[in-house]
Amino acid sequence: HQVQVFEEAVVLAETRYQGVVQEVLAGDEPAIDSIEAGIQVQNRKLDLQQSELDFANASAQLGVFLWKDGLVPLELAENTVPISTDEIILGRKDIELRGDIDSLISSHPAMLQSQIKIDQLEVDRRLRLEQLKPDLNLNYNALNQAVNGDPLAQYSINNYKWGLSFSMPLILQKERAELRLSNLKLQDADYSLTLKQQTLVFKAIAALNQWETTVQQFELYTKTTDDYLTLLSGEREKFSIGESSVFLVNSRESSYIKARVKLLELQVKNQQARLKWLHSLNIIGQ
Repeated sequence: HQVQVFEEAVVLAETRYQGVVQEVLAGDEPAIDSIEAGIQVQNRKLDLQQSELDFANASAQLGVFLWKDGLVPLELAENTVPISTDEIILGRKDIELRGDIDSLISSHPAMLQSQIKIDQLEVDRRLRLEQLKPDLNLNYNALNQAVNGDPLAQYSINNYKWGLSFSMPLILQKERAELRLSNLKLQDADYSLTLKQQTLVFKAIAALNQWETTVQQFELYTKTTDDYLTLLSGEREKFSIGESSVFLVNSRESSYIKARVKLLELQVKNQQARLKWLHSLNIIGQ
């Protein structure tokens, strides 16, 4: 869209330059005006070339993310262009999700990943606790001898041997140290989970604030751009009746072009903020 703006600007500058040259040749304008108009053409062409370079690089960067099933890279068609700016909606439909931030963050994959780590550490802590318990073994062995291959031929419940063994470390320094370390790891993981949750909430709110602000900025600067166009139209009218100069017309026109470019940038920032907002809540694909 910036390319289109500068293409129009070059056409306007070239048309004015040809008109000024004709008036200079007719003796109605000083020769210096043709130099002024020619410089403006050169500057506009420079801006156009830069915008074309930016568009080409952006298209190449987009191609990095185009893949077909089976990890086959795709190429962006040369005639691919963005949708019209009129089709971009700067609405507030998704902003109503503000009240659901906490619930959406709690189900975020980053939060679930941290929770799995905490669950693993909890299992490790329970294992360390088990290692602190004494070891008690109870054995029962039947005293019997098989007859003709039958192990139950002379079996009697009165013939048995009981066994009991009990063991417990006297100091438990290693086991207690490992338990304390496990508790510290679990505590650290809890703190990390809380920090991650707060970070995700901050990112979501910051993106939402930027989204809402850029909507307001776009609406405000749309009026500003229209006002620049009104000034330019008035200056052109004055120039047509000989009450203005090429310099003033070029100045008004340059201000209007810059306003249009800035309006496009605000529109882009708004859409980027919206995507950051949805991405921070893990609903980018919805």
